[in-house]
Amino acid sequence: MTRLLDQMGPCGPVIDARAADRLRSQLLAADPGVAPLFDEAWPVLAPVFGASTYLASLARR
Repeated sequence: MTRLLDQMGPCGPVIDARAADRLRSQLLAADPGVAPLFDEAWPVLAPVFGASTYLASLARR
C-alpha cells in the first residue's frame, strides 16, 4: 500500500518562506516527537503554510 505522502508533491512555490519557517519551528517546539515525519512532509506543507495565514493558524491550534 502506498502512503499518501508518497503520492503528494509541493503545490507551488513558498510565497512567504519566513512565515512558513516560523510556523515549522513553533509546531516542532510544541511536539518534538513528530520531527522525523514532519521533516519528510515539509516540502508539501511549506507552500501551503507560507501562502495561507488561515491554514497556519489552524495548524497552530
